[in-house]
Amino acid sequence: SDDLERDILTSSPCPELTQERLTALLPHFQGTIQQIPPKYSAIQVDGKRLYDLARAGVDVDVPVRTVEISDISILSWSPGDFPELEVEITCGGGTYIRAIARDLGHMANVGATLSQLIRTESCGLTLDTSTTIEQLAEKINQQLFSPILPQQVLKHLSKVILMPEQEAAWLNGRSICLPLETVSNNTEANNFPNIVQVCNKTSIFLGIGHKSRKFQNCFQGREEHIDEAQECRDPGTKQSTAYTLQPKVVFN
Repeated sequence: SDDLERDILTSSPCPELTQERLTALLPHFQGTIQQIPPKYSAIQVDGKRLYDLARAGVDVDVPVRTVEISDISILSWSPGDFPELEVEITCGGGTYIRAIARDLGHMANVGATLSQLIRTESCGLTLDTSTTIEQLAEKINQQLFSPILPQQVLKHLSKVILMPEQEAAWLNGRSICLPLETVSNNTEANNFPNIVQVCNKTSIFLGIGHKSRKFQNCFQGREEHIDEAQECRDPGTKQSTAYTLQPKVVFN
């Protein structure tokens, strides 16, 4: 499992391991890297979760995945027969920290596993501004609870602003044909290129949409149907100049 959730299979002291040795290895885990997720993970192989296959004793080849590590730095080091390294990692979605711990140990020729994992930030939400279940119950009882606005939770997504006639179609569950330039991109949205947050002109949140290049039954102002070849491609470059915004979650 690459952590301490299951039985320890083998252990060996390594008092000779130093922080300097590990510091020299950490650059191998920055940038775009390849990693093999743990066998106890939610990834599917042939329609089955890896953790279900592992518990059933089925040995499978875990597919390699590409992940992004923006930064990895050492917070603390505890030497000894079984030394402990604490690091802070900034990474993209789909990264397995357990795999980093395992691979760092292999690279240092000593073996390693993950002993603790704390997620300190996700999608702009931080641990130090989070609320425990007990604190939440107390705030509700005191009528002090104020929910987080959807725009704050979804600020990692690109934004699409709809005009009034488009808003009406959206609220009725219609797909909408829009020019490509209507999407306000941000750097974080690269991990979710086809998922966008949708608002109206007054910044009221309307839901979550999916960008598509399928134009059947697409609302475009007065036109109910559009011809993809004639109206959604640049005559010079033949590149698509529009996309369809399909409702996934609609707030009404």
